[in-house]
Amino acid sequence: MNEQKLPIPDRVSALLRQHFGPMSETFVPIKQTSKKWVFRAVVGAVPTIIKVFEERTRAQREWEVIRSLPRSRLRIAEPLNLIEDSEMTLLLERAIPGTLLVERSPSSAPDLPGLAHSLIDFYQAAAALSWPAMKFWHREGLPTTSSHVSDAWVAYFKSRMVRWHNKLQEDSLIARRVRDSNLVDRFAKIMANLVALEKYHDACLVHGDLTSRNILFDPPSATFGLIDFGAAMVAPPVFDIAKFCWLSLSADQEQVFLQAWSETSHAPNLEGLTQFKHIHAFIALAWLCDHYEPTEDCEQFFSQALTALQSPTP
Repeated sequence: MNEQKLPIPDRVSALLRQHFGPMSETFVPIKQTSKKWVFRAVVGAVPTIIKVFEERTRAQREWEVIRSLPRSRLRIAEPLNLIEDSEMTLLLERAIPGTLLVERSPSSAPDLPGLAHSLIDFYQAAAALSWPAMKFWHREGLPTTSSHVSDAWVAYFKSRMVRWHNKLQEDSLIARRVRDSNLVDRFAKIMANLVALEKYHDACLVHGDLTSRNILFDPPSATFGLIDFGAAMVAPPVFDIAKFCWLSLSADQEQVFLQAWSETSHAPNLEGLTQFKHIHAFIALAWLCDHYEPTEDCEQFFSQALTALQSPTP
């Protein structure tokens, strides 16, 4: 009889003991996706975030990204260790203080101008990194032969455009519902217009999934932190900011955030913000083609994406 696999927390605990000896860690589950499990624990008296990957290359890529992240006023988790065995890979990071924005009550809204300035500082630091140092940030489809980040982003963008478009041509429930609304061809034109601009000279490392679920705020220090760089990529900062505005801010909050952004002379360009919101909405629909379930959350996400795509494009 084959030996049954231990539940994930026990497997993680056993692997940690193997490397660090006897310990009394308490695991607090934070997140579980199809790609990884995330726990909070105390390892060797250090508050630690433990990410468990069954796909080794994903763990190695995120490890390389966070090891080379630029230092700025935005707090980033310190990488501690990468532990591998035959079944899984553990990525250990020093936990940073704060509460996720998504978990904060409406009455305790964070300092949005402060967040804007922290993000600007981060993108500035990221833009100062050399192109050779960025090559491991490539996501699938990004060429390794490009001589400049702008060229790399356009090439990646074009390849993903084809994939997203094809996804909504497939025979799935979401694809059929989107095709019925005649939005696919309209979106393809939006994408083509953005690609034709090719003005992405401020392309640098971006988070790739900038939402209130990945931003921390620590009131005692009045600082922000950024977590989970699994989707990090080379792109213009507007790619990040559009997703944050679309998914995480109300119209009034967006106005406050963008006003603070525009008042900073060295802030990255946000040209095409509305079009990039449309792109993130379309990416959401393509994602739902593979992950849709008849739940209230999925239906709300579908409705939000569809509404965004139906809004006017300047």
